[in-house]
Amino acid sequence: QLLQRVLTRNALDPMGLADLGKVYFLSGRTREALQILKGATSLPDTSPEGWFYLGRTYLELGDHPAAIDSLERLLLVHADYAQAYYFLGEAYGKMGRSPESHYFLGLFHFKRGDDRTAQHHLLRAQKDIQDPNKLETIKKSLDILKKLPKE
Repeated sequence: QLLQRVLTRNALDPMGLADLGKVYFLSGRTREALQILKGATSLPDTSPEGWFYLGRTYLELGDHPAAIDSLERLLLVHADYAQAYYFLGEAYGKMGRSPESHYFLGLFHFKRGDDRTAQHHLLRAQKDIQDPNKLETIKKSLDILKKLPKE
């Protein structure tokens, strides 16, 4: 209710809209969340959480291509938004795109410091991924993991 009052003063506040969409998503009101978050992300200065929750909402609704698009847009601007990597991995996995799924799950675990799980996913992705940029990222990440002290 407080967010709705804030938005009555400024209906085009991207932060307020993103926050309201997040609240709707977290309370299970995914259809309402989708409309609010689509509006929020159409405005300049959208918060990273607006794109993140838009992607999660699409994923929840089963629109995996739209989820991927939203989460990849987020990562273009905020490459360190670790949770986006996890849900990108989930979305690609639901589409049956295992190499990309392993790639993004590997990066999620890499960014979270779970070296063993990161290495597992990155090695799996490395076998079948075709994108040369992703292959280079995998190589660099695996090189870093090799240099870390063993537990």
